Amino acid sequence: MTATSMVHDLNRDQLLVAVYSAPGYRIDAVVSSIYSAQLSDQINDEQADELHTAANHRRKVLRVRRKLCATKVTLPRPAPEQALANRRTWAFSGALPPSLRSRFTAGENAVAAVIRAEVRRHGTCTLSNAQIARAAGLRSTTVVKRFMREARRLGLILVRLRPVQGGRNKTNIVTITSRAWLRWNERAEWGHERAYDSESSLNQDTARKLRSA
Repeated sequence: MTATSMVHDLNRDQLLVAVYSAPGYRIDAVVSSIYSAQLSDQINDEQADELHTAANHRRKVLRVRRKLCATKVTLPRPAPEQALANRRTWAFSGALPPSLRSRFTAGENAVAAVIRAEVRRHGTCTLSNAQIARAAGLRSTTVVKRFMREARRLGLILVRLRPVQGGRNKTNIVTITSRAWLRWNERAEWGHERAYDSESSLNQDTARKLRSA
């Protein structure tokens, strides 16, 4: 029997487990079952008082948890001139290989550059859409969401959601999955960030020369 179902014919220990495992919207149902158990002499008055105290404590804990999860992190907004400079710097940093870069706008390329920088530092990007937008010099998350949607459609990234029941979801985990993008990033780390893309029209001989350069 789960904590979210109506609990009947349960003893004190089973009701206590139900109290501490029930989600917030089922606490009232568990309390109703405590009253029923008390009236049917399955638990005594002392046990009932203990269970009601536990239910009230559970409610307080869930309220605090919801409040903490709902707290938004407010980041300072850069001046318009600084935001424009940031956007241009990120957009023209060459984060995407040429064959992919042309598929996106300047703002979307700036988003890609922020994601790539995070992936190169930490292996994945766990920044929120708002944090990515601020770093890229964007005024809203619209461009970030548009890039994420198109990049997922093209198979460039994998986005893992992290929902939180009864609270604010955790930030998504973004991983680069495109082989072309990963190889481009490797060359950038070697100090060879050139107009090179293994999936472009370069012939094999030219590609080998570039790799050995």
